[in-house]
Amino acid sequence: MIDQSQLLRLLGLTQIAIDRVEITDADVLEIHVHSTEDGARCRHCGRRITEAHGLGQERRLRHVPIFEHRTEIVIRPKRYRCPYCHDHPTTTQRLDWYDPRSAFTRAFEQSLLRALINSTLEDVAHKDAVTPEQLEGILDRHVPSGIDWTALPALPVLGLDEIALTKGHGNFVVIVSARVEDTLSILAVLEDRKRASVEAFCAPSPNF
Repeated sequence: MIDQSQLLRLLGLTQIAIDRVEITDADVLEIHVHSTEDGARCRHCGRRITEAHGLGQERRLRHVPIFEHRTEIVIRPKRYRCPYCHDHPTTTQRLDWYDPRSAFTRAFEQSLLRALINSTLEDVAHKDAVTPEQLEGILDRHVPSGIDWTALPALPVLGLDEIALTKGHGNFVVIVSARVEDTLSILAVLEDRKRASVEAFCAPSPNF
């Protein structure tokens, strides 16, 4: 039987401990977790705060499949009260493995982006039981403000894949991918397929 430490390793998630695991009537693997991190950054003043103020609403975050089951991570994020701001606002703790605006873990978002390479929004949406609108939201969140090329190894080849956002309307984005340490990684999503956009993205790289 698999234990919790092994399951955490399979999940590839940090900053959490597992409370319980359930398989629902719909054959969904639900993994209930809690944060092992203490503190947060105040959303107003940016200072580190540690005064606990209960838990936020339950979040259900779709994760990559485990044992061929649809997998959801269930968590109630910690909340903290700021003693520095005059109205003492509360802030919900953020963990590295999900975006508060998303219904998915970052790992699942990356798997969807990889699935879009050489495919279409409609095909990936159908295969992974998500909506095209959710996929477009993921693409929007991955449009880069910049990339630290110095943190990457030499990349002799970049993949550039055009993805049509709205069928038949000529709206395209470009997924930039590369093999990093033998793993296909998504580096960025460019807002359009114009040559100038691609060149501007690649220009800071020492490889170009």
